[in-house]
Amino acid sequence: MPRNLLLETGFIGLSDDAFGFDLPDFRARFTEAVRQENFDFSGVRCWISQYRIGILVEGLSDSQASIVKEVRGPRVSAAFDYNNQALPAAKGFAAAQGLELKDLVTREVDGEKFLFAVKTLPGQTLESKLEKLKNSLMSAIPFAGNRWRSGSIFPQPPLYFTAILDDQPLKLDIEGLTSSGRTASHAAFSPTFHQIDSISTYQKLMSDINLMSEQTERKKVLEARIRSVLPEGYRLRSESHRLQRLYMFSESLHPILVRFNPEHLEMPEAVISRFLMMNTEYIPCEDAVGKLMPAAVALSPLEKGNQFEITRRAYDLNVKLVRLCDIYRRDLTTLPDRIGRIAEKVSASRGMGIELNNPLTRCAVWLAPKLKLNRDSAQISHLLALLNAGESTEIARNLPNTAFAMVMSCLPKFEAFKNLVPVLQEMCSYFARRIPSPQSQLAQLASLSILMCAHARLYGRMMVSPRRLFELLKAGGIRIDIFQAFADIFPDFELDRKIWLEQLADEILRDNQQALMGDSYRNAIEFDPCAFNEAAREWKDPATLEIEAFSALFNRIRSKIDRVENLIIEKPCCDLESEISERLSEIEKLEGVDYLAIFNFFKTEKVNIEACLLNLPAVLDENAPAQMPRIALLQRLNRQLGRLPFIRKDKSTR
Repeated sequence: MPRNLLLETGFIGLSDDAFGFDLPDFRARFTEAVRQENFDFSGVRCWISQYRIGILVEGLSDSQASIVKEVRGPRVSAAFDYNNQALPAAKGFAAAQGLELKDLVTREVDGEKFLFAVKTLPGQTLESKLEKLKNSLMSAIPFAGNRWRSGSIFPQPPLYFTAILDDQPLKLDIEGLTSSGRTASHAAFSPTFHQIDSISTYQKLMSDINLMSEQTERKKVLEARIRSVLPEGYRLRSESHRLQRLYMFSESLHPILVRFNPEHLEMPEAVISRFLMMNTEYIPCEDAVGKLMPAAVALSPLEKGNQFEITRRAYDLNVKLVRLCDIYRRDLTTLPDRIGRIAEKVSASRGMGIELNNPLTRCAVWLAPKLKLNRDSAQISHLLALLNAGESTEIARNLPNTAFAMVMSCLPKFEAFKNLVPVLQEMCSYFARRIPSPQSQLAQLASLSILMCAHARLYGRMMVSPRRLFELLKAGGIRIDIFQAFADIFPDFELDRKIWLEQLADEILRDNQQALMGDSYRNAIEFDPCAFNEAAREWKDPATLEIEAFSALFNRIRSKIDRVENLIIEKPCCDLESEISERLSEIEKLEGVDYLAIFNFFKTEKVNIEACLLNLPAVLDENAPAQMPRIALLQRLNRQLGRLPFIRKDKSTR
């Protein structure tokens, strides 16, 4: 009979960044946790807010699915004699596994046959595995940052813990807290506890406080509330990830409209917008054509925002903007002089002097050839000089993505930089999320450099996720090995490759494409996001990719050169290998990692490569001169084939 399990952990109030910059797919994490415990189930629902993490696993089986265990035994050649009679090795292996000789199976591994013992082990009951299932689900909550104590899985002490199986309260512990049959609602930051006697009671309470398990439904509810307080023609201006956080954490919060003094709009819109998003709880408003309006939306714990609260918030917001305006005016007394000195150098036809110790410049110089730009061009040096001048302002040091807006406010005075105004305008529109990508390569170069510097934590206080960088790489069709780029440009920065690979797999792959995430993908030391996206779109059905055949070919090649310690460079010694080598050279010259080109090469040349592997010794010897040309070719083939994301590598050849 299917079972239903409800687990909920309550909190005083989680911070907006409790799960890092990008909110994960909670349901996918919890689904994977149940699968890892080998239980069948019909679905997972979850209720996430600043106050709770509720998980409902529906349709759980009474016991785990049976587990098929395979144990590899001796080689067939050592297990049977020439008359096919069992030798002691076969008899001993069967006895050790509790099987008869007839129950053993033969399988081929790396071209050699082995005996295998295949045993089916019955799964354990749900009741006996509840503690482990609970731990798996709680550990799957993707909290980011520090824990409240050593060994904890939470960023703060839990307020309560609820566990119910089929409407019966359970006695389970979480970090010293025993589960109970209660939950809480919140009004004006004060929790009200409710006793729940069934899972349906819990679901009704979540519905009563307008907390839906489906994020899309929660989004609709909050959007409707926000529209109800916006004047006609107004809309929110916000980055998508910030709105996503509001939809995720908006339990017991209600929107109110707060107006500020229109005189503050003398500042660049990018400055005001970034200030509101980074230093207040307000979301700025704009009109239908994207012009910033003197109003912002805030979330209140009061269901009906009263006039006193609105007046108090408006006064507080105006005080903050007055201080910001004072800083802006001080910057305007010094920034034109800096730009003027750059203009004088341009007029005198003197070089800008590229400072490679500057992270932004170093990044742009590395990227320029990848975007087919001359890294020594005057336009690039002028733009970088202006951006660096903008970064020296107090506004830009505290508000990332505003340096170009500050520069823009001064450029009309300088004829020398008239041609850079459209570039800076594109950058302003891009960082305001009005366009998916700048169109000009110069604006793409500067924008990508800013994002990469920010990801390496070398550019203001802006947080940039792999997804944000991928969006720009994809929109601009920019092909680079992103891991190599960070290693070359920021040698002191340790890039989190695992996060990159996980986030972009979630972004690019569909459910049926998980087979593309082979060992080569998970352990990649190089990665081209744009090329991987293009390959995934082409490889819509992984079943057509001959994954097993390609993996077997890789492991066969690897086993032949496994003991070769040095990189061998030798020309092929026959026509067939020369033809393979020439086509391989074309692949090696391509920018980034062209997964599609590599795949198509091996698909076309597979038969010829198999011919090269015929009649070779088990392992090639790099000290044998006659074998060196073949070793050189196999090393190159091994290098390229191993770059395909779906390749599965035998442990013995890793």
